[in-house]
Amino acid sequence: MRYDVFICHAWEDKEKYIDKFVFDLKTKELKPFVDRENILKGENVQKKIEEALKESIVVIIVLTENCLNKQWPFFEIGQVISSLPIIPVFFSKKTIDITAKKMNLLLQYDYVLLDRSNYEKGIQEIKKSISKQKYDMFLKHPEKKLRYTSFKLENNENVSINRINRLLKSYLFEVGNNVHTAIPIAQKIAEHIAHKILKNDTIPNSKLLDELNENLEQNEIEYFEHILKNIGKELKLLPNDYLKREAIATPLCKLLDLYFAQDTLETVPHGSLKYDDFVAMYEIDKLVLREDLIASAEVAHNWYKHNNYTTVAVRTRLNKKIVGYFTLLPITDELVAEIKSGNFKDNDLTIKHIRQYDEFDNIYKVYLACIAIHPEYQGTRAVFMLCETVAQMMLKLAEKNMVYVEEIIAEASTPRGEKYCKQVGMTKILDTNLNTKIYSMNIKPNFDEFRGIMLIRKKCKELINYYRAKYGELVGRIET
Repeated sequence: MRYDVFICHAWEDKEKYIDKFVFDLKTKELKPFVDRENILKGENVQKKIEEALKESIVVIIVLTENCLNKQWPFFEIGQVISSLPIIPVFFSKKTIDITAKKMNLLLQYDYVLLDRSNYEKGIQEIKKSISKQKYDMFLKHPEKKLRYTSFKLENNENVSINRINRLLKSYLFEVGNNVHTAIPIAQKIAEHIAHKILKNDTIPNSKLLDELNENLEQNEIEYFEHILKNIGKELKLLPNDYLKREAIATPLCKLLDLYFAQDTLETVPHGSLKYDDFVAMYEIDKLVLREDLIASAEVAHNWYKHNNYTTVAVRTRLNKKIVGYFTLLPITDELVAEIKSGNFKDNDLTIKHIRQYDEFDNIYKVYLACIAIHPEYQGTRAVFMLCETVAQMMLKLAEKNMVYVEEIIAEASTPRGEKYCKQVGMTKILDTNLNTKIYSMNIKPNFDEFRGIMLIRKKCKELINYYRAKYGELVGRIET
């Protein structure tokens, strides 16, 4: 797929609506197809439009009075009405009424109103909808994701990325002719990614899986094993080329996600988050969480100013865009009881509930108030990077101030939130009156509660071992 969105519109609306609309979509990192930008003079317009529609994920039809008085936009829509998602966009309520009379069929779709009072929210709704459509499409058709990835990598200046894209293009060409002759190319891609993740190009290919076992989670290693070791045997069990192509494309997509997350993400240094970063986090919250439970950017920033150990974040290396974060609040025993009662909302939490890590030889309870990952970065290493950062931070506090975390509690408001809690190793203890679930992890002297990521990540292991060694000494100090 070459385009996130095909924009269908009347040419008379370009200056009044379309130019700004297209610009705002681009600021949301969406790639739109617009005839004036993407069709050169002398090219066959109808052919280019047909090609663009095939290479787009979503179609937006900008419904204005000019558009409703033309035939051409509806010719474009007619080509895709049964095959692509459609988002009708209006710039005034008046046009919605006119559409109801002239083209009522289009009002059966979830439309977006971009009038003055709703413009920014509407643009965000479009972004969210396209992100979901992209995710769903790529989940069902991983080979389409490979083609989209290849297009996005065009003209990249990074030597490693260019090599991957050359191999990817070669694979996509070959797999269309013969699935089995495409396997060695897929294996070359996997080998290149493995070398880059291990940051060592000299490791023999025969030793790659052994080295990866020392550095990655089991599910990540399985993608490499599938391509490098098992793919030939597995393809023999599949009845047709379509299933065989999917069997290669699915783990290949996962490996590419792994490569780009490894190469492009970084943790934000402790204490350096700014107010704008919290605005970015709030925008992520709106994409993945229930709005009635979201704390505002101002509130979360106040928590951070009160105690700058409360938020850890991951961002892109290139443009420093926040893509995911954890909020971990050392809270009072009174608030712990209130959260466990099942009637507490995060947006009611104030700095009076948040303790400082300045009490030596003390035991804390921590509230994991939020785990939020931007939809486009879910399934990448972002969560694991954040877990490592949290473990490193807690280890530093333990070594410096003898700070010990006795219990971690969290509230999950979405299925993905529950998944993250379980990944961290937490157990559900309560269904709340707010239709959420409370999870907990009690960290006891025998440390039987540590599970999931906590037993895998390097820094998490270091933290657990430190707690094991120092717990008795710490409790003795507190008791005396």
